Amino acid sequence: MPAASVCIISPDIVDLAVMAGVLSGKYPVVAARDCDEALRLMGSRRICRLAYYEVGQDADEAVADMYVLGRRGMEVIALFHPPCPVVVRQATAKGRIQGLCQLPILPESLLAQTRETLCRLRPAPNPPGQEPCILTQEEIDFLRDPLTLSTGFE
Repeated sequence: MPAASVCIISPDIVDLAVMAGVLSGKYPVVAARDCDEALRLMGSRRICRLAYYEVGQDADEAVADMYVLGRRGMEVIALFHPPCPVVVRQATAKGRIQGLCQLPILPESLLAQTRETLCRLRPAPNPPGQEPCILTQEEIDFLRDPLTLSTGFE
């Protein structure tokens, strides 16, 4: 199973580059400067399971963007430089944002939080139009007793 993709949204190019660099060694990463760019990069595909969103100057806009990401099926973790905006804490308390993460963050902590979050998520649903894999009767028979079918090839 391929690793789940992670979306990182940060208006700070240095923070964006550092976080993308840390995570890209383990996970596919979509890095964007704002929510609109992230949505354009992902298109209609639901490729990301986790989004880190750095709260900038407008915390209300950030929370609205995080709701959009959540509706696309992503766990959203708000990144913030202290103090954490009240509107972000309220959205987290209501369960609309799944976590808070204070910046700066150590690379090891970012990797650990990402791994823990992705491990607790359910597997992504199949994309529309793609059915789950179903084995044929011949494949089932082979898995039960591979010698039965292999004798027919001699």
